[in-house]
Amino acid sequence: MFNKRRQQKWEMISKVALVVSGVVAVITVFSGVFLYNGVVQLRNANQENSELLTWAELKNADLKSDFYNLLDFSSLDQLAQSLNLVKEQNPDYLKVGGLQVSARN
Repeated sequence: MFNKRRQQKWEMISKVALVVSGVVAVITVFSGVFLYNGVVQLRNANQENSELLTWAELKNADLKSDFYNLLDFSSLDQLAQSLNLVKEQNPDYLKVGGLQVSARN
């Protein structure tokens, strides 16, 4: 009788352990699927951001090129000619805003 109870107890414990193991296995499988899905989404987002960064770097290089072309002295001379500005040969002073600088000592 005592052995029968002990055997039933162990059978119950083994069934519970089997059920718990099955539940843990299912949770592990689903967790693995969700984690893999998350990794794939992060990889795709990383690739998209990398492409966006490359595009932004190219756009930045184009804007810098345009900016430096605007500041080039040859383009400033062309702009002055198009505005009919005349370069003074012997300037006495240079006035910028409220600041006046003498060109002579």
